Amino acid sequence: MAHHKAAKKHIRQTKKRTARNRSFMSSVRTQVKSVSAAVGDNNTQKAIDSLKKAQSLLAKSVKKNLMHKNTASRRVAKLASQIKAMS
Repeated sequence: MAHHKAAKKHIRQTKKRTARNRSFMSSVRTQVKSVSAAVGDNNTQKAIDSLKKAQSLLAKSVKKNLMHKNTASRRVAKLASQIKAMS
C-alpha cells in the first residue's frame, strides 16, 4: 500500500484511467462484433455502416494510445475483406 500522498493520488488516477479505457475498449469490441454479426447475416448495408463506426473507434483507440496502429489497421483490413467477400 502506498504511504506517500503523491503515490495515493497516482493510484486514484490509475483507477479512473483504467475504468475509462476499459469502457472505451469495450465499445470498440462491441462495434467490431456488430460488423461480424452483419457479415454473418449477409446484410451488406448494415455491415458497411458498422464498419465505418468500427473504423472510427479503432482510429480513436490508436490516438488514445490504447492500441497499436498496426493492430487497428489489421482489424480494419480483416473486417473490410469479410465485407468484400460477401459481395
